[in-house]
Formats: sequence, C-alpha cells, structure tokens
Amino acid sequence: MRHSSIVERVVAITSRFGIVALGVLLGAAVVGLLVLSYRSVAEWRRTSQNLAENRAELMLTLLSTAISRDMKGAHTSVLLPLELADLLEEPPFALRETFARALARFPYAESFFVWRNHGQSGTFYAFHREDRLPTWDPMRGNPETYPTVVRVNPGGGQHLVSLIQEQAVRHHRFVLFDCTLGGTAYQVVVKFFAANNDEPPAAVAGFMVNLQWVREHYYVQLAEEISRIGDPTGTIPLVITDDSGVNVASLRSMDTAGAVRQREFAPLFFDPMMLASLALDGPTPRPWTVRVASVDDKVQTAATRGTFAMLIVAASMSLFGLLFTTRAVRAREQFIAMQSEFVSTVTHELKTPLAVIRLLGETLGTGRYDSLETVRDYAQLLSQEACRLTRLIENLLTYSRLTEQQRSDPLEVIEIGELVEDTLAHFRPRLSRLEFDLTVDVPVDLPRLRGDRSSLMQALDNLIDNAIKYSDGRRSLSIRSAAARNSVRIEVADRGVGIPAEDVPRVFDKFYRGRAVRTGGSGLGLAIVKRVVLEHHGSIEIASVVGEGTTLSLVLPLDGAHG
Repeated sequence: MRHSSIVERVVAITSRFGIVALGVLLGAAVVGLLVLSYRSVAEWRRTSQNLAENRAELMLTLLSTAISRDMKGAHTSVLLPLELADLLEEPPFALRETFARALARFPYAESFFVWRNHGQSGTFYAFHREDRLPTWDPMRGNPETYPTVVRVNPGGGQHLVSLIQEQAVRHHRFVLFDCTLGGTAYQVVVKFFAANNDEPPAAVAGFMVNLQWVREHYYVQLAEEISRIGDPTGTIPLVITDDSGVNVASLRSMDTAGAVRQREFAPLFFDPMMLASLALDGPTPRPWTVRVASVDDKVQTAATRGTFAMLIVAASMSLFGLLFTTRAVRAREQFIAMQSEFVSTVTHELKTPLAVIRLLGETLGTGRYDSLETVRDYAQLLSQEACRLTRLIENLLTYSRLTEQQRSDPLEVIEIGELVEDTLAHFRPRLSRLEFDLTVDVPVDLPRLRGDRSSLMQALDNLIDNAIKYSDGRRSLSIRSAAARNSVRIEVADRGVGIPAEDVPRVFDKFYRGRAVRTGGSGLGLAIVKRVVLEHHGSIEIASVVGEGTTLSLVLPLDGAHG
C-alpha cells in the first residue's frame, strides 16, 4: 500500500510538471510566433517600401533614358552619318526619304534643311513636316510631298541662311543656336561640310526644333508613353520642370507621394558626348529636371492596418511568407531588368514603321498629289515599312514561343532545296531592286531532314535579311548546302561590312546589337536562329572579317529534332 501511494504521488507530480512544462512551451511558442510574426510583417512592410522605391527608380531611369536617347536621336542617327556626297545629289531624292523617316521618328524636328554653297549664291532646300508646316515659309499653291513638303529657296529661309553664314566663321563642325523665324522660337542644329577649317563650307545640313511646340506637346507625349510602359497601374507621379521650376509635363500629383527622386538633363537636341565639337551660341542652358515619387504599395497598406490577431495568423505563415517574398523580390528584379532591356532596344524600332505608315496614310488621304509616280513611291515605302513591322512582330512572337519551349508545328520531312527556295521567294523582289549578285548552290540529291519547317524557314529568313541589311557597296549573297556523314550544312554568306571580333561572341545574345551597327532592328534575329538550331540538336558556326563579309553556317543532324 505504501509503495503504491508513493508511485501515485510520483505520477501526479510528473503529470503536473508535464502540464506546466507544456504550458510554458506553448506560451513560449506563442510568444515566439508573435515576435516572428511581428518581424515578418515589419520585413514585409520594408520589402513593400523597397518595391515601391524600385518601381519609382525604374520609372525615373526609363524616362530619363528615353529623353536622353530621343533628344539626341535626330543628331546622332540622321545628321551625324551624312557625308558631303549625300548633299550634292540633284535632285535630292535620297535625302527626302531619309528626312521623311526622321520626321516620322522624331516629333520634335519641324524641318530639315540643306544649303549648298555656290560661291556668290547658293541653293537652300527645306524639308518640312507635312502635318505641322512652319509659319516662316509662306507657301502658295500645292506643295510637293513625299510625305514631307520639299521647298527650294523658300523666301522665309533667307534669314536662316544669313544666320548660318555668320556661324560658319567659327570653323566648328557643328553649331547650335537659338533664333526666331516668323514669330516662332527655334533651336537650330547645323553640320558644316568643308574641305578644311580655313575654307568656307561647301554645304551645310541641319534641323529646326519648334521650342514652343516642344514645351507644350513633346515632353507630355513622351512622359505618357513611358508611363504606359513602366507603370501599367498608372500610380507613379512624375513631373518634368524647366530651369525656372515651371512644370512642363506632369502626370499625377506628388502631394501625397513618398520619397522623390530626380535627375537633370540639358534641353539640347544634340548628343552631350560631342559638346567638344559644338559651337554653342551663348552659355550652356541651365538643366531641366525629371522628378519621380514612390507611392505606398497595397501590401504595405494592408500590413499597416492589420490587427494583433492578424499577427498570430501571420506567425504560422511567416516562413512561407518570407520564402515567397524572397522569390517575388528576385522575380521582380529579373522582370525589371528584362523590361528595361526590352524597352531601350525595341520601343523605337516598333514605333518607327508605325509612324511612317501613319504619316504616309495621312498624306495620301489629303489628296494633294496628282502624280502616278509619287503614288507608286508612296506604295513602295508603305510596303517596305509594313514588311519591316511584320518582321519585328514575327521575331518577337517566334522568340516567345521558342523560350516557352512549346512546339506548335508538327515535325515533317523537309527537302533542303524547297526550304531555301520558299524562304528566298519573298526576298527576290528586294534582291532584284538592290541589284544583288545571288548565288544558290543546293544539290538536288541532298538527304532530307525531319524538323519544324516554319522554325527553320524563320531561321533562314533572319540570316538572309541580315546579309542584305549589312551589305553596302559589294552586294553579294551566296547560299550553299552540302551533306556530311550525319548532318547537312546550310551556309549563308555575304560580302558586307563584317562583324568586329569583340562582338562575335555576343551576336547570338537576345537584344544585343554591336556598337558599330547603324541599321535598325530588334536584336532578336540571330538569337532566334540559335534557338531554332538548338531545338533541332544542331550547331551554328560564324566566320566574319570586318570589311570582307560574314558567313553563317547551320549544321543540322539528319535525324532532325528530338523529343
């Protein structure tokens, strides 16, 4: 009996101790959960604030980059590549097409002009924007359009010529000055062409920017366009102010916004990197400012308004929340990097053909033409820009499909000769017009492949388009094919500008474009070629010499794509 009582007491004490210990453990667990939940919510709030600040920083980067690239675009992509020989052609058909594209791409340019020096006299050509004619040129009758308004020795341009002649004595390659013509303030950028610095210029070229239109329309339109790209929710406030602090463009109020970030830019339609070669009339203008503010994220607002009871619920999910938050932050950073890369490379390439097509359509709609030759010119230019836009869209869709690893087309048996001929079919008018020396050497007894026909045609299409695009004086295109033991080689060669050795390792990277490239494009062509070849378990080889040409070879296994 005595022994049994002792055992019962031990069991009771042990039970009480176990309950107390369990309570202590449960209490410690609850306290730990509360602390962990509180820290999780605090970290969640900090992460939300960081995301909001990152969004604002991305928006500021996109907008300031777009302003910088667009404002110097007419100078770097149109004026800078011009040579004296380009200005001496009579009549200036090539120039009016070049300037028409530039006016469609850069809305701030109101007119381009060329002046040829003939000693005691000269010839002044003005290329006006058809939809925004200048007030200083009193035109009569029906002006010629293509789709720009071309004027020879306009009466209102004599004052501009006099100003340019006054600037010529400064013997600079470029001159930038402000002037007033027809009661309108302009910023004028001029490039001089002279044999040496001691002689008067043989010719000049330049463009005019209507400063009032730029202030009222240009920055607002650019800010709205970038906001649609970088801020789909339309919540980030942004403001562009001039050197006096006056708002030039404003999207959404900053009164209730968070931290404000800002960057400055010079209100010059000129490449800042080339200021050393510029003669500037007067001191450098004071900088204008771009301001962007962060806004509270909805997640942060919900966390701030949460109750203590929500902390207990959040405690059990804290580890998962932290894990998901970390993954979300990483995914957000990757998305931001990809979005910024895509916007800086493709935006202008998609906008340019659309703007040209719209401008041509509006010009045709006015009914101010009466020449069948002019209509044919319009139709040819419309077709070229439509094909260019179609190629850009097809490349983007193709790369998206290949990246998602979803094969939409069935595998089929492919004749190499038919594949090459079908791809060449829509290039032949272009090759004939450009007077290319085309050589096709595809033996009829080549073994057949098994693969995705549409993908292989897209790959060959990009190789042929690149060969045409980067051929200058020596226009030669060669397509050859030969069979090896277990593979077929398809070779596309040109005698164009070639690829610098330092660019060769990166030409297959998506969106990559060499530093010396001056032609347009999305930077996806060779990336698509590489993905298609890898999808078919093949390889691609490249051999290029600057000034001699480039040869790209596709090596495809005879058993085709697998999987």
